[in-house]
Amino acid sequence: MPPLVFSFSLDAFPTVAVATDGLQSFVSASTSERLSVRDVTREMLEFDRSQDRFVQRRLHELLLEYSKQLVFNLDDLGIGIFTRTE
Repeated sequence: MPPLVFSFSLDAFPTVAVATDGLQSFVSASTSERLSVRDVTREMLEFDRSQDRFVQRRLHELLLEYSKQLVFNLDDLGIGIFTRTE
C-alpha cells in the first residue's frame, strides 16, 4: 500500500496537526462516555507559543486537566504539529 500524502500551505493553514486514533479514546469516568474528538483536538491545540517542546508541554497540561475532571485516555496517543513561525 503506498503512503498517504497530504500537502498543506502554511499560509492558508498556519497550524497542521496529525494524531493517532488515541484521540478517540478519552473517556469520562463519571459518565462512561467518550469525549468528542473535535473537543479533545480543540483543547489540545490551545497552546500559547510554538517554541521548545510546546506539543509535549500542552499535552502534559491537558492530561493533568483531564485527570482532575476524571477523564482518562484508554489508548496510546501520538501527535505531531507543524506550525508556521514568523
